[in-house]
Amino acid sequence: MLNCSVLTMDQKMKAHTLQYDPIVEELVNLSNEVVDEKLKKRVEGIIDLRYQRDVYGTEFNTPASPALQEILHSTLTENWDSLLQNHELTNRCSPHMVSGLWAGQILKILVSMQSARRVLEIGMFTGYGALSMAEALPQDGELVTCDMQPYLEKMARKHFDKSPHGKKITIKIAPALETMAELAKEGKQFDLVFVDADKAGYIGYFKFILDNNLLAPRGTIAFDNVYWSGNPYIVEPGKYEVMREFNNCIKNDPRVYQVLLPVRDGIALVRRKEDVEYNN
Repeated sequence: MLNCSVLTMDQKMKAHTLQYDPIVEELVNLSNEVVDEKLKKRVEGIIDLRYQRDVYGTEFNTPASPALQEILHSTLTENWDSLLQNHELTNRCSPHMVSGLWAGQILKILVSMQSARRVLEIGMFTGYGALSMAEALPQDGELVTCDMQPYLEKMARKHFDKSPHGKKITIKIAPALETMAELAKEGKQFDLVFVDADKAGYIGYFKFILDNNLLAPRGTIAFDNVYWSGNPYIVEPGKYEVMREFNNCIKNDPRVYQVLLPVRDGIALVRRKEDVEYNN
């Protein structure tokens, strides 16, 4: 795929849009292998069609607020490799981890549709998703967001403080399950939970949320990256795939009702079955 470190800002936006699509990756590989110039241009035209569809969809969406635009720009231009080398980060980060306009607007609409007052986010990164959701919360609303990197807290808080909605956001720097245990002990419940963190932890987060009553009545859990660049459905014999295991866990749990939204890398919405299928 495209190397984000050597691209212009416009190209970075394009790369971010197509980052997760294995079909585009295969077409890019095919374009690099094709010798016939006419066929090569046709393949490149197909890739561009895919890009144009996402651009049209993005331009149709309500524009992000100036504060969110600043977070996205800061995320795409940050020198993440340097931060890791200088030990300001303990784990590698990359710009494609940001939620972005499309996912951010879906999260914002979900908060609005749920009339949510309390939101829990597992995996903050630079804060784009958190602020997107906070913008739809009422003035006395509360959003708790979890991450492991103190540098990201400093980076996100700088942007949050420039927004009138930033005061609704509380950042917790600790292993997410520890924070969730504290919230459960306090009797906290959340109308919306957004999970976009370490994929190996998804099953644990899902089970903890339901088993410890962190999800409020008629609440919704949203899981990002359930397509995981195609790995759940591109099956290789003998290969362990963490997201396939998680998706199967959701599908086989009799307590919940789920739907997969084919947005970017896939967003799964999960609700308790009794909140979707009423028994009259």
